[in-house]
Amino acid sequence: MNIDELQRKWAEMNSRLTALENNREQKKIKNMKTAQEKLAAQYRHFAIAGLLCQLSAFITISHVTNLWLALAFAVFFLTAAGMDWWLCRKVSAINVTTMTVSEVAAAARHCRRAHHWCQLVLIPWACILMGLLCYAQTDNVFFLWGCATGATIGLCIGLKVYFNMMKQYKNMMA
Repeated sequence: MNIDELQRKWAEMNSRLTALENNREQKKIKNMKTAQEKLAAQYRHFAIAGLLCQLSAFITISHVTNLWLALAFAVFFLTAAGMDWWLCRKVSAINVTTMTVSEVAAAARHCRRAHHWCQLVLIPWACILMGLLCYAQTDNVFFLWGCATGATIGLCIGLKVYFNMMKQYKNMMA
């Protein structure tokens, strides 16, 4: 190998490396999402999960206890899915290109306040339903332990998601 050949190989490797770096940067930029897009996606996922839970809760709980409690759970999950879908639409409706900064911040504050009102309705309702379900199964200790374990894990995951969503709202209002 002479010097000219080494320089040519070096230039080829350099151009390949530059192309790879540019490709990586383009993928990073393509995968970046705004706080608004992340919030809308989370609400959309929760709405879909609520619909799926509504179906599975009705089928599962109707075999464990009476039909009225299963219907109450189904209505709860349907309501939660509806609220999440409504919040998804509200967050998606915020147009950062045509709205002023103060309008975007006000709309984000409104959505965050609506989120808290939805929680204020759904959390006590869920606690009442879980209490009724546990009351209906007081003779089954394993069922009660399963409910307690599920509630604890659900609370931990729910708090993590809640704080993440509040961080996204804060980013939207900043």
